[in-house]
Amino acid sequence: MAPTLTLLATPMRAPPAALPERGASKRTPSAWFAAVPVLPALALAFTFEAQGAEHAGSAAAGGESNFQAPFSIELIGDPRGKRGVKLRSVNPGPAGYGAREEGILRGQDQGAAPIWTLMQAYSKASLASVEPLTLPEGQKKWTNAYKEFILGHGTPDADFVLGVNSIEEYGSQYRRAKAPWPHLLLEQTICAPGGHASEAGPSLADCQAMTLRVSVQLRSARNLHERDRGYSEGLHAAQFQLYFTLQNLNRQSPGYGKDYVWFGVPFYDDRHPVIPPTSMRDGTGQEDESKGEKRGTGRFIHSVGTRPFADRGLVPGARLGIQTNILPLMVEALERTWSRGVCNSSTNLADYKIGGMNIGWEVPGLSAVSAQFKDLSLKATGPKAGK
Repeated sequence: MAPTLTLLATPMRAPPAALPERGASKRTPSAWFAAVPVLPALALAFTFEAQGAEHAGSAAAGGESNFQAPFSIELIGDPRGKRGVKLRSVNPGPAGYGAREEGILRGQDQGAAPIWTLMQAYSKASLASVEPLTLPEGQKKWTNAYKEFILGHGTPDADFVLGVNSIEEYGSQYRRAKAPWPHLLLEQTICAPGGHASEAGPSLADCQAMTLRVSVQLRSARNLHERDRGYSEGLHAAQFQLYFTLQNLNRQSPGYGKDYVWFGVPFYDDRHPVIPPTSMRDGTGQEDESKGEKRGTGRFIHSVGTRPFADRGLVPGARLGIQTNILPLMVEALERTWSRGVCNSSTNLADYKIGGMNIGWEVPGLSAVSAQFKDLSLKATGPKAGK
C-alpha cells in the first residue's frame, strides 16, 4: 500500500481580511482570483436545476433572518450514505436536467429514502444493471469497465469511493473541443426546495461561520499526457472537487431560484501540483447539444484553489484533511459575481443559502483515477454578531 501523507488545513478565524499566509505569499481572495488566467470551463454544467419562482420555498420574506438564538446546523444530510444513493442515467438530457432515475444503490438502511444522488453522465454504460460485491468489511462495490462506486458504510477507510476510467470511455482517443466528458458525482439538494434542510437552513447573512470538514484520499491516478496524439491542458484533465451552490432562495426576490453561483473546493487536478484559484463562467448556456456540444449553465464558477487548505494538492496515497471556516470565501465569491453584473437582482446576503452540493470526478482527459472521502460536514453556526 502506498504511504499516506496527511495535509491538515489551517483553520480560519472568521472573518479574516485575507487568506492564511503560506510562506512568503499572502494575498486577499480578490487578488488570488485576479492573478490567475481564466481556464476553460471544466466544472460541472448540469447538476442542480435552478428552482423557478413558481416553486414553494422556505426563505424568509424580504431576506429577513429567521435566527435570533444561537444555532449550529449540519447541512450535509446522511454523510455516511447509510440510506443509499439514487442512481441517475448516463444520458443527462438537455443541459443535464433530463437524467432519469434508474434505481437505488442500497446502503445499510433498506427503507429510508436516499438523500444522495449519483450522477454518471456521459458514460457508455450505467451501473444500474451491476450486481454489487460485498467487500470484507461490509462495503458494497458497483463496478464496470468505465467506473466504480463503493458505499463504505462508515468503515474506517472511507464513506464513499468514486473511480472513473475515461481511457476506456474514449477508446484511448482524446476528447475534442466542446464535446461532453464523463462525470461521476455524488450530489444532494440542501436548502433549495425539496432539500433535506429547506425548512431549517440559514442564509449566509445569518451565519458567523460555515465550517467545512472532510478527509479526502487519492487512491490512484494514471493520466495520459501525449501531446503528439492531441493532448492539450486546455481540453484534457482529471479533476476531483467539491462544489456548493450559493443560491437566491428568497421568494420575494426577482432572482429567486435562478440566481446562483458555483463555489468550488478542488482536491485534485492532474495538470497542477498546486491548483490555482479560478473565476469563470460555466459556458454560455447556448451550446448546441445536437452538434455534440456540452451545454453549460451560464452561471459563474469560483474555485478557491489549493492554498486556503494546503501547500500542495493530492498525489496517489496522500490524504487531505480540511476543517476550516469557508464563509469568508463564499461571501467573496458572491461579491465578485455581483461586481460583474451577474446575479445582482439581489446583493443581500440574507437572500442567499446553500442550495445544494456535489463532490466527485469530472474527467475530460484520458485518465484512470480513483478517490475516496469520509467525514464530510458543512456546519452552519450563528447568529452573526450584531444581528
